[in-house]
Amino acid sequence: MKFVKSKLTELAVPLIVGISAYAFIIRFHGFWPTDVGWMLPQWNGNIDAASHYIGWEMYRQSDLLQWPIGRSPMLGPDGGSSIAYTTLPLLALIFKPITHWSHTPLQFFGFWSLVCFIGQSISSWKLLGLWISKRVHLSLGVSFFVISPAFLDRLSVHFDASAHFLLIFALYLYFKPTFSLGRWLILGTLSVLIFPYIAMMVSVIFVARLISDGIHKKLFSITMKRISIYVGVLLIAAWQCGYFVLGGSKIDAEGYGIFSANVLTFVDPGFPEMYRKPWSHVVPDRWQGNGQYEGFAFIGSGILFLAIIIWIKRLIQGSNFTRALLTCPVVLMAALFGHDPDTTQMKLTILLGIIVAIALENLLQSRQGNFTPKLILCLATVGMFVFALSNQILLGQFQIAKFDLNPSLITIANTFRSSGRFAWPLMIIFLALIIIKIIRELPQAFIIPILFATLVFQVGDSNKGWQFTTGAYSRIGPQIYLTSDAWDLLGKKYDGVLFSPAANKPRLFLSINQDFVSENGFLWRDIGVLAQKYGWTMNSSYFSRDPGRRFHADNSALNQSLKNGSFIKNMLYIFDGSDEWERAKLIAGRNDLVGILDGVPILAPNFYPCEKCIYDGFIDRHVNTEIG
Repeated sequence: MKFVKSKLTELAVPLIVGISAYAFIIRFHGFWPTDVGWMLPQWNGNIDAASHYIGWEMYRQSDLLQWPIGRSPMLGPDGGSSIAYTTLPLLALIFKPITHWSHTPLQFFGFWSLVCFIGQSISSWKLLGLWISKRVHLSLGVSFFVISPAFLDRLSVHFDASAHFLLIFALYLYFKPTFSLGRWLILGTLSVLIFPYIAMMVSVIFVARLISDGIHKKLFSITMKRISIYVGVLLIAAWQCGYFVLGGSKIDAEGYGIFSANVLTFVDPGFPEMYRKPWSHVVPDRWQGNGQYEGFAFIGSGILFLAIIIWIKRLIQGSNFTRALLTCPVVLMAALFGHDPDTTQMKLTILLGIIVAIALENLLQSRQGNFTPKLILCLATVGMFVFALSNQILLGQFQIAKFDLNPSLITIANTFRSSGRFAWPLMIIFLALIIIKIIRELPQAFIIPILFATLVFQVGDSNKGWQFTTGAYSRIGPQIYLTSDAWDLLGKKYDGVLFSPAANKPRLFLSINQDFVSENGFLWRDIGVLAQKYGWTMNSSYFSRDPGRRFHADNSALNQSLKNGSFIKNMLYIFDGSDEWERAKLIAGRNDLVGILDGVPILAPNFYPCEKCIYDGFIDRHVNTEIG
């Protein structure tokens, strides 16, 4: 009992820090489960929240028992899809049994943001606590983690990718003296149920810990056994989550080399040209590659200020060897990559050189017992960072290297096409290292004032960035985008929707057909909110990976229907292809409703006779008959 009480008391402080940061930044916007309107509008070029919501609702409304558990039969081509490709699996698995019988639209993604803040706080408390003993120092250190720009940036656009606390817990387990396979299995399973990118990063850190133990304790046979158990458990979790439901999907989607990280990512404050707000008024911004927002890993202006203090102090008080270690990376990087008429390049290159120098000095000055674990982790995280840079390496706007990969390697790399995200583990290490070093290096009387002043400075300096995150949760929008009363009639008459052709993220283009007047680009969303309202199935939506061959099978059946007019009587057809639409207008029977409803091309088989039908917002496109 005393043990449990002491544990709860220990976690009270980080819990308060996490909740306080959430209240300050998110301000409880979107927290209430019935508040779903904020998730549906496009937000500064991003629409992922809507796909998460629709994926969740379609899974919630499907039969309670599924096999595998994460299968989502109401959404996707023939046979459906899974929550691994449509929403945040962990939330869906937890809340479906509780909310399955409710007909009220619900979401728990606002609650998830609170979980992420608390997780970020507790995990960083545990990690820093391995080296820092005073709670007031820990509290201030944790505060830098909960305002981490990369964490808050992800929280505004990708719910699953904001679970940085899993990576922090992985680093905590790596450095924790006692090894616990059970804890690693729990962490790995949670990672699989939240975000596959983070699951892969956690797994790399897990293997690094096993290699470290194997070298230090000669446990090579036990290491292979632990890896086998770990891989087996994670594969079972992935199977039940639904990662393999789509079978022959194009999981090797293109993007590797585009959605990468920039070498300057740790010191560059953002992408104002990519719908983002800069995370510093003081640290200059440098243009980066168009897709490199995926590799955003800025450690924060306050942390950079602390790094400069450490670097100067160690330069003054250190030995000649220490001075060489601290000076060489800065001078070398500035000489090689700092030359540019714009001084921004030089400033950012020097800042990067400083944090690299601090990390290098820390590694090489390690005591003999600590060197091997640090070296192995360094190799693992730097290796992930090299993957994050991809085969087209940019430093600022300058390409410093490019090399071709054979098609097989490109296919494998494209499994994690947004490779820039693999910069996060190294970012977290830089963040933790600088906080630990400043607490250890400064005189006790200066630690709290400097940490507090720097924290306040970073909060103020990054106000545009975190206000962007606030705006993501405080936005408002309608719950229904297609407003004609005729949809209610169709909702009662039909069991589902078939897009023709079936596609990932179907949309309409007026340039290819004059009837395609609903050109907002989110046809899947507009129909998706109606689908969750009426209990429709839907063969197309926004999937994180293209279902590929499954779409081909669906489209073969749809094309056959268009050839012979044998439409499925209980399904509503919606057209996003011009050829299919023109054919449908010609082949529609006398009892079929065919036309434009709220800008959407539809064919409703066997619609007539219909008493008291409502046609507001409808334009007839039937070639052979008039509405009668």
